[in-house]
Amino acid sequence: MNSNKSKQLKSTPKVVIIGSGFAGLAATKRLVTAGVDIILIDKSNHHVFQPLLYQVATAALSPAQIAQPTRTIVKNQKNCIVELNEVVGINTEKKLVICKTCSVVITSSNRQPPMANNS
Repeated sequence: MNSNKSKQLKSTPKVVIIGSGFAGLAATKRLVTAGVDIILIDKSNHHVFQPLLYQVATAALSPAQIAQPTRTIVKNQKNCIVELNEVVGINTEKKLVICKTCSVVITSSNRQPPMANNS
């Protein structure tokens, strides 16, 4: 987890967005002024504009022109942190998103970074 931004999370409601594809990034950007903290979880550290992959395959574009790091895309969004992880389950009773290496705790009373170790 990005430790600099994790310290900025306040005791506001948390929104966990799983995946940084078109829908995940659009939701993240729409929630910029919603008064929530966003935890964006994806197993890859970049977003690829897939409609242009064929142009990379034909050498018309370089891969750098259609792929961008997720953290770069949301770097100016103060209410968002990016977690590089893979979601393996969701526990709605305990308000947990369970990832391969940690669990994201979804509560509005967190004063610590919203991550717990999987045990």
